[in-house]
Amino acid sequence: MKDNAILFHIYYEDAYQVVQPFLEKVQDQADLIFNFVEGKTNFLDQVKADFPQAVILFSKNPGRDIRGYLNCLSYVYESQKNYRNYFFVHTKTQKDSSGKRFLSFLVKSTLGSMKAALAELEKPEVGMVGSGDFIYTGFYDKDTAAKGSILCERLEIDLPPWKFVSSQPSINYWEPSFVAGTMFAVKAEVIDFYLRKPGLIEEICQDFVEDGRGYGGWHHAWERVFGLMVYARNMRISPL
Repeated sequence: MKDNAILFHIYYEDAYQVVQPFLEKVQDQADLIFNFVEGKTNFLDQVKADFPQAVILFSKNPGRDIRGYLNCLSYVYESQKNYRNYFFVHTKTQKDSSGKRFLSFLVKSTLGSMKAALAELEKPEVGMVGSGDFIYTGFYDKDTAAKGSILCERLEIDLPPWKFVSSQPSINYWEPSFVAGTMFAVKAEVIDFYLRKPGLIEEICQDFVEDGRGYGGWHHAWERVFGLMVYARNMRISPL
């Protein structure tokens, strides 16, 4: 077992072709744990041929990449594996220029810069590393903020309360920073502190529904909650 694990949720075949060369270059530095959506396995054989040593898992689609990540973590915990760092990566849609930009920047700042990311994570004060172009602050809407509050309470994330505000400047609120696109490198101790509890991930996954929502869903609340975990452990997100 290596010190690092790449948790890779696979959905879009065209995006896999973008990520695959990066994975080839770093596979000797990390265990590979891949998650497919049930019924969306057209290129499963290709992935197995490219990375025969990878663990292949399957999950339902509600929850999208977050469900895939949690499924990978369930495998880690059930296998009683202990890693130093996790790399969260998924196949961001390539149907528009925004999706292409997200995938390019986020993959390059994690897998494409693994040596630099690992060096940053060696710093005691750094808990997460992500693309400096995609470290954002705040919530999309009140629904996302409400779900974020529910998750913080359930996970016992101890942070000051926040209130949802518009994009107008204000000094009377506290908001979380996070890596938009949910692709980052993170110290395993941060994630494990909150999620390595018997039955917790299975309970959380019951929340997920596939309603086609672009914003306001659980997956966007989780995007921010991963960042909140870092700050609650008295660490920060470092831009790369």
